[in-house]
Amino acid sequence: MFEVYSSVSAWPLNDKINFSTSIATWLTAVGTIGAVITSLWFAWSKNRLRLKVHVGLMVAMGDITGDQYCRIRAVNIGLRPITITNIGWKCGIWHWGRKYAIQDISFSPSASEIQKISSKLPLLLNHGDEFNVYLPALNWLESASSFVGKNRIIAKSLKVTVFTSTDEVIEKKVSGDLMKALSGTLKDVQR
Repeated sequence: MFEVYSSVSAWPLNDKINFSTSIATWLTAVGTIGAVITSLWFAWSKNRLRLKVHVGLMVAMGDITGDQYCRIRAVNIGLRPITITNIGWKCGIWHWGRKYAIQDISFSPSASEIQKISSKLPLLLNHGDEFNVYLPALNWLESASSFVGKNRIIAKSLKVTVFTSTDEVIEKKVSGDLMKALSGTLKDVQR
């Protein structure tokens, strides 16, 4: 008599699933999505500013006197050139007691030899270039202790801020040796 045919069939006529084509289709889709995500990540990371910043205590050796300095060092580890326009400091917890300061890095003609080799601002850093500023440790500790006040908790939140020409600000906590010296200065101030 009459036979009914369905024009819409999800499976082959013998109702068996062909796993080889199904798995290949899924793997192709996953590979395509992975390739798109990877290419987007590479495009995004290429335009990102990547600046490695370190703030610590150092001692000048050799022909230069054995004085201690607060050294601020920034290295461009990204592919994009960065122009550093200013250096500053930030301390405080959330919005309570938050303070900001700009570091003056202009030195007098009577500055020490190591201060004279400090980088001048603004400074363009290409990939691998570095920026160094050397501040006399005693002067910096005195200024920093008056900046953070007598509260040691706020002092532990001290960060250096590096300002760029693209209005991006890179922040980095002060290293342990410099923080220890600052804590010692704060103890002396409290006595």
